[in-house]
Amino acid sequence: MSRKPSEEEIDAFDRDFERSSGRFSIMVWLGAAIIIGAAVVAANFTKPTSAEPYRYYNYHGAPDIFTDLESGCQYLIFRNGGVTPRLGADGMPICVRRQDGAK
Repeated sequence: MSRKPSEEEIDAFDRDFERSSGRFSIMVWLGAAIIIGAAVVAANFTKPTSAEPYRYYNYHGAPDIFTDLESGCQYLIFRNGGVTPRLGADGMPICVRRQDGAK
């Protein structure tokens, strides 16, 4: 026959269980935070390669700046889907020269 555990044994088991489940919960949350943090870092710090036909800048809270590497001209991309050439103070489109000496 099995004996019934005492109240002290039951309390000790409950304390150990609560302690171990608390540790497990912390490890799960910490793992999720690390995964989410790595995804955010990877999404925000990717650099375009020279093989891409454009360069895309994302400044939070402002329209995104898109640079066409063929022409060097920049465009503003708005969150609602609008696109317009980026204009300088003189009203002319902003087109930058390529660094590698191409047109």
